[in-house]
Amino acid sequence: MKKLIGKDIGTYYFKPGWRMVIIENVEYSIEQILLITNVTSNIIIYNFADPALGGYIYNHPEFGKGLKLDYDSSAMVSTDVLQIYLDLPEGNQFQTLEDFNTHDLLEKLDGILFELKVMVALLESGFKGKILANMLDADRIRKDLELGIKMKE
Repeated sequence: MKKLIGKDIGTYYFKPGWRMVIIENVEYSIEQILLITNVTSNIIIYNFADPALGGYIYNHPEFGKGLKLDYDSSAMVSTDVLQIYLDLPEGNQFQTLEDFNTHDLLEKLDGILFELKVMVALLESGFKGKILANMLDADRIRKDLELGIKMKE
């Protein structure tokens, strides 16, 4: 599936003097890079189907893993906007942290932890009554936990 770096997934940095495009937060291979266009100057700088606009994966000691361009990008600037398309498998698991709403995720985890505490408290109290009584116990335990009151046995 075609993905646009910086919008659909991942981030990038352009190092034109080094003829490099560094793509972060995405696992990729050279075979998955389809097209890179410098949209600021409207120039294609990488095209998998054009041998003159190729490149190779290079691990730079300072910048990390990136695409070393065959195209001479030295006249461009690092703030130029690039359009980078990768062909990634459907359901690609590689995502950035920005793709997750961390606050919502933490709220859900807190809710799960809270309900686990309620269940543990019910089990520890040895409840054996009817379902309604158990539900009332669970509601009381929830309120106690919300208020920070330690359960009494």
